Amino acid sequence: MISITSLLRLSIVFVVNFLFLQSSLYSQGFSKLSLEDAFVKASTEKKKVLAYFTAKWCGPCNGMNKQVFSNDTIKEKLQEFVAIKIDVDTFYGGKLMKEYQVAGMPTFIILEASQNILSRHCGYLNVTDFAKFLACTKKELELADFEKERLKKRKKINFVPEFGVRFGLSKTTLSNIGIKSKTSGSADLFFSLQSKRFLLRQGIGYASKGNQDIKLDYLQFPLDIGFTFYKPVLFGLPDGVRLLVTPYYARLLNQRRTELHKNDFGLRYGISYSTTGASKLELILCVENGMTSVIPNPYGKQKQQNRSVNLSFALTF
Repeated sequence: MISITSLLRLSIVFVVNFLFLQSSLYSQGFSKLSLEDAFVKASTEKKKVLAYFTAKWCGPCNGMNKQVFSNDTIKEKLQEFVAIKIDVDTFYGGKLMKEYQVAGMPTFIILEASQNILSRHCGYLNVTDFAKFLACTKKELELADFEKERLKKRKKINFVPEFGVRFGLSKTTLSNIGIKSKTSGSADLFFSLQSKRFLLRQGIGYASKGNQDIKLDYLQFPLDIGFTFYKPVLFGLPDGVRLLVTPYYARLLNQRRTELHKNDFGLRYGISYSTTGASKLELILCVENGMTSVIPNPYGKQKQQNRSVNLSFALTF
């Protein structure tokens, strides 16, 4: 007789296997790369991009997940593409849905690495028809007018505008009395222009500096200039490692302290790691050096400049 413990174990194994099967069927043959990184990979591997616009609530999509993408022939054909799945219910997927004028799900679009559309289809396809669709990649296919206009705009606009917020913690001090450091915080809003490799990011926000004896509160305007030198793919997500150089101007908010300089100029330099997708999360580690003496006429003629080590998180929408 089977014991209760054995029945529980069998039930757990069945549920886990079932969930794993459903998950594998849903994403079978498709990666989680962004469309931008799929173009980069396609160019490197001399392949075309297959963009699959879908949603979890889409009945025909779920039918293809189970009946078409599990087919061995289809699995082999998908290996000939950089195949990505785009969830239209995400912010990132919604933007692409509008950009490529996706009217319904599922929608399949085959693109060259140069971003030219070769063919598209909206609706359910069985194994035979889907295989025929994957083979239909002739350049003679006429591009839609909206696609031609989109390509013209992409050639003119190299940088994508974005907005976000940043919060940070700093170990701050003054240059000639470093033993009296303190932990401070900062927060700012920013507007950025970003291409595949380069970043310009203008921020405005609050920053606390000084040391244990002198508390300095600033309205700060940092300008990040970044270059992405390494783009790995971890856990199925495209990431980037970036070098940052950040000149900044700061205006002192402690107006009652008339013996202090009201303006501060400085420079940050560091490195950041970011993930991409609908929203981008970036971890930033940098060192900051002020160029202006906090006290106009410091004792002993030694400049007391703001210095800090910063760890911050930036979220781009």
